[in-house]
Amino acid sequence: MVWKGGKSTVVRAMLATAFTILIVSTPCGVAYAGVLTMGERGVWETYSSPSVRTFPHVVLITLDGASKLWVDRLIVNNTLPTLASLKAEGVELAVRIVDHQTVTDAGLACIESGYGPGITGVDQNYFASTTKKSVPDGLTTGERIKETYPTWKVGLVMPWTQGRVNVTSSVDSTLWNQKGETDYWFASENVTWSLSDPDVRRNSLDFFSALLTAGFVSSKVAEFISANKGDSFYIRAHFVEPDHAGHANSEAVSGRITPEYREALVACDRALKTIVDALEDAGIYDDTVILVTTDHGFFQGSHSGSPYPFGEDDVTTVWLVSNRAEVRNPLGWILQNDISPTCLALAGADPDSFTPAYSQTSHALAAWVPNETLREVTPPSIASVNYPSQTSVGESLSLTVTVTDASGVYSVILMYNYSTVGWRGLTLTKLNGTAFSGSVGPFNQEFTVYWYVKAVDGSISGNVAYYPADAKPVATPVRGAVPYWTLLPVAALVVAAVGSLLYLRRRKFGARRTGLEGHASPA
Repeated sequence: MVWKGGKSTVVRAMLATAFTILIVSTPCGVAYAGVLTMGERGVWETYSSPSVRTFPHVVLITLDGASKLWVDRLIVNNTLPTLASLKAEGVELAVRIVDHQTVTDAGLACIESGYGPGITGVDQNYFASTTKKSVPDGLTTGERIKETYPTWKVGLVMPWTQGRVNVTSSVDSTLWNQKGETDYWFASENVTWSLSDPDVRRNSLDFFSALLTAGFVSSKVAEFISANKGDSFYIRAHFVEPDHAGHANSEAVSGRITPEYREALVACDRALKTIVDALEDAGIYDDTVILVTTDHGFFQGSHSGSPYPFGEDDVTTVWLVSNRAEVRNPLGWILQNDISPTCLALAGADPDSFTPAYSQTSHALAAWVPNETLREVTPPSIASVNYPSQTSVGESLSLTVTVTDASGVYSVILMYNYSTVGWRGLTLTKLNGTAFSGSVGPFNQEFTVYWYVKAVDGSISGNVAYYPADAKPVATPVRGAVPYWTLLPVAALVVAAVGSLLYLRRRKFGARRTGLEGHASPA
């Protein structure tokens, strides 16, 4: 191990010994060892499968459409005590969605495989589509754990149908291909969905869409834990309430969380407690790592849009809470793609052993290993922005921006808003290596154009710089054309001035002729 921070030789030797010989034995196998190189500020420069604590029980739960903004606020005021407790015991990380549309199917496919649509083929929601897409065989976390450890038990509990049921319902098949490797499979098709069945009616969030409540889903997870407490296992579950409430009532109105969205998050927190209690009752909580996250965020009652850093921050930057500090990351954020290789590593499997290679195809890494070549954090430098202080009706607002970045400039976007038009984005045209230009307009009336510039670098981190630096919009007025009648006094003055000049010149010319005539020679 090489330390560049000026430590003593003895300390360097101790650290090197500790990190290079540490092998952690667990009930599920032996953790893989590697060499770590630490930079001057304690940031990992390179990595090769570092040694970490592994766990014989891995639990991954997703809350559909759970906004980071409101999850964080409700954790702080202890409205979500289970999540608050897990975070206090372990860690919370920000999660960036970088390679797919911010919708459920694409998000779940990414979380469960570590890959984007280029490999999974899942690029949108397919609930109501006649075409059903699934993550290809062998790519999900459950399948890869089963491949590595055949004796592990793998469970999947979903709130909606993976196959047809006897009610009007949408069918989602994102994770269908892993059914053969799944020991415990529970989804909507496992229940009767009879209107006369009080148990089904009590546990359905939306009967005619075949949606199950988080409380019912968590009870099935608890059953799995109780039945398999003597085995190593990976259990995956999904709660749908926040998304359901967000679409129906919005997540917030006038800056305040809606009661329905709040209650949906509270219901999910109660369901999480059911799972934690089951682990404690089984006596295996101390040997279990729990990860709780979401597929996408929410903003003004919606979430579908472009990934980070082009979409709404409240949608594209989400969260992950774990009860184990091993998941901690010095950067404080990870990619959504990192979740699957993180689960594999926590189970003791080596993410580098699988193909397609995560680090090459989706830039995914175990959460605690931020590789600087993939996760550099320096934003672009906006050297200059040239623009007019005002423009006129019939004209456009034109800008030229100079931007530099060591990893290259991915795009420079002019965000603008005027009149009743909402915020829009214009990707500026690249003129040369550092200059970008574009224009908005022409404008047909007077108003004020509000705008700012957003520059995104070419790294997987998607580092962003703004002009102005705080992204507070610049106000550029559009002035109206000058009315013709206001020019009449000016025209009159011009005419009078020209007339006076002509008169004076005429008099002067006449005087000269008279003088010449007075000096004429006699005949």
